[in-house]
Amino acid sequence: MRFVVSNGPGWNLLIKNVNHEDAGLYECQIQTEPMQQRFIRLNITEAYSVIPGGPDLHVKQGSSLRLECQLMAAAESPSYVFWYREARMINYDNEPGVRFELKRNGSVFVVEKVKLSHGGNYTCLPSNARPAHIVLHVIEEEEKSAAMHGGNRRNSTASTSTNTILTLMALLIIEASHFIEHYIRKYIISSRTNLAMKSRRKADLITRKIMQISLRSRNNYRTEDTSGQEWCTGRGSLLTLESKTAAGVAWSLILTSVSANYHKIRE
Repeated sequence: MRFVVSNGPGWNLLIKNVNHEDAGLYECQIQTEPMQQRFIRLNITEAYSVIPGGPDLHVKQGSSLRLECQLMAAAESPSYVFWYREARMINYDNEPGVRFELKRNGSVFVVEKVKLSHGGNYTCLPSNARPAHIVLHVIEEEEKSAAMHGGNRRNSTASTSTNTILTLMALLIIEASHFIEHYIRKYIISSRTNLAMKSRRKADLITRKIMQISLRSRNNYRTEDTSGQEWCTGRGSLLTLESKTAAGVAWSLILTSVSANYHKIRE
C-alpha cells in the first residue's frame, strides 16, 4: 500500500512513490464534539536528475572518469540509482577499476582508467526522479596525434596564404612606385622642356633686339666677301673705324658675343 496512517505522537499520512495523481486537497478530521477538521492542499513537483558535462563528454584514453548524477527538486534522498551503458545496467558488473557511490542527493560513477570499451551512452535512473543522459567519447592517442598533425597542416596553409598575400602587396607597392616615378620623371622633363623653350624664345628676342640696334647704328653697309679684307663699309657710332678690316672684326665680335649669350641662355 502506498498510503499509510500512523498515530504517534500525532496522526500522520504517509504516501509512498508519490505521483502526479496524488495532488489535490486532503482533509484531516477528529471525531469530537464539535468535530475538528483541517484541510491541506498537496502540490506535486516532479524531481529530475542531471549529469554535469553533458550532453557530450570527451575523455582521453587511460585517464580517469567521474560522472555524477544529481537530483533536482527532490523531497527526499533516492532509495537507489541505477546506471546504464546503452540499454544494459552496469551497477552489478563488478568491473575492475569501476565503482558506484550512492549519495544523499544522487550517485557517482567512477572509472579509474578509461578504456575504449567505456565509450557510449550513459543513463542514471534514480528511484524518485526522471533519468539523465550523457554520451561519453573516448579519444585514442593516435586520433589525438592525427588531430595535432591536421592542426599543423591548417596552420601551414594559413601561413602560406598569409605569405602569398604579403608578396602580392609588395609587388603592387613596387609597381605603384615605378608608375609614380615614371610620371614624376615625365613631369620633370616636360618642365625642363618648357623652361628651355621659354629661354630660347627669350634669347631669340634679345638677339633680334641687338640686331635691330646694330642695324640702326649703321647708315648704310655692304658686304663684299668674308676674307676680312673688305668685310663692310658704312658710317655710324659702331663702324667709324678707319680700317675696314677692324670694322669687320668689331662686327664679328658683336655677333660672337650675341651667339655666346644665346647658347648660354639655351643651356
